[in-house]
Amino acid sequence: MKILIQHLIILIFMSKKAGADEVIIAVEGEDVTLRISKPSSDGYMYWFKDSTRIASTNSLGGKFVEESPLKGKLSVGDNFLLIKSIGANDFGQFKCQIKSSSPQQWLIVFNVIKLKVGRNPTGPLLPGTDTTLTCEVETPRGLAQIKTKLKTPDGKDFSKATNVIQATSQYSGQWTCVANDKKEVSISVPVMDFTPALPYHYTSENSPLLVPFSFSSGIQLDDIKNVTQKIEWFFTPKTSSVAKKLFSLSMTKPFKPEVDHGRNLKLSDVTKGNFSLCRNQGQKTDAGNYTCTITFRNGKTLNASRQFEVLEIIPSPGAQLTSGQQLKLSCTTGEPLPPDMQLKWVLPKTSPQLLTDQHSANLTFPEVRTADSGNWRCELWWNNISLVSAVITLQIEPILNTWQLVVVCIAGVILLVLLVLIVIRCRRHKQRRLRHQFCRCKNPQPKGFYRT
Repeated sequence: MKILIQHLIILIFMSKKAGADEVIIAVEGEDVTLRISKPSSDGYMYWFKDSTRIASTNSLGGKFVEESPLKGKLSVGDNFLLIKSIGANDFGQFKCQIKSSSPQQWLIVFNVIKLKVGRNPTGPLLPGTDTTLTCEVETPRGLAQIKTKLKTPDGKDFSKATNVIQATSQYSGQWTCVANDKKEVSISVPVMDFTPALPYHYTSENSPLLVPFSFSSGIQLDDIKNVTQKIEWFFTPKTSSVAKKLFSLSMTKPFKPEVDHGRNLKLSDVTKGNFSLCRNQGQKTDAGNYTCTITFRNGKTLNASRQFEVLEIIPSPGAQLTSGQQLKLSCTTGEPLPPDMQLKWVLPKTSPQLLTDQHSANLTFPEVRTADSGNWRCELWWNNISLVSAVITLQIEPILNTWQLVVVCIAGVILLVLLVLIVIRCRRHKQRRLRHQFCRCKNPQPKGFYRT
């Protein structure tokens, strides 16, 4: 009875598999596992490639790999066959035959189909050049048609009739080849184009300066060295129309950029495709246009520009005031702000001042107090992103501060001491004159001595 139930379970299981060929889609070079849900039995399992037996197992736990072109790539288990790093000639039909003590036998068929994925030409692409993406399979006869499609880096289906695309920053990144809406394989499309940057760029004397120039898709300098002639960086001040060369990097000379104009700028990690310029602290003279130009060996050039403004706080009459004075603060770049920009003031915690408009570019206070001393910060925001902030430190002294009182007291003491000394000196002088006076009587005494 127990044996009968066991055979019925096997029969029910294998009846679901019989005649239903399994399709496995793979790309060349990956590992492929052919797996069955084999119930416990005393049977034998044989694996075939086409009509050639390539592996087997038995009820005693024996596992064998037969002599075949696939021998070095096969690993067999109780319910699977593993093909390591499948090659171009390893695709095809695999069969698993299960024999038990009963006369019934079962056969499971696996169709391992090759998915062709690639790009031509390979390597990084110059902007505007064409490249062909491959995403296709050759469906064997007797099987349902396998459908394939391409997805762009942003996840949208590529609906063009052909798989030829023009290299642009929009198409730069990881494409996806999808087969039967299940199997997905990535196709890298690295375009030698600068990563899009924010539309606005700002710095201040309280913020670092970072001029972003970097390649998308992880392109590094070694990837473009053979097709690149030189890379140059330029700066055009806001107050001038003359571009000044900051750095020049030649691909034919030793890796030593030529620095010009001493702006104390540094290059980021150029070897990793990051051509950004940076400095720890911004300066008022940083306002202007920065350009990075890549000249290729075929004569084409690739340019990217970043327009920078400097945010600053201008105090009137100054940053050092006396309690009771009027104060005007202006947060500006010297140019009108775009309509989608917003300013935000942050006052010292000790300040009792109330802002009628926290987002105004100009603040006016009729009187300031010593509690208003400290750091006043103006922040520039765009779409809930803090771009830059400027800080000014106000020093507000009382009308008579401590030092002034000390000076007045010392002056008073000195004046008092001088007056006392003058009085004492005058009194002594009078006493001395009285002590040396002589008698000048009209009728002097006849006797005695006296001075004449």
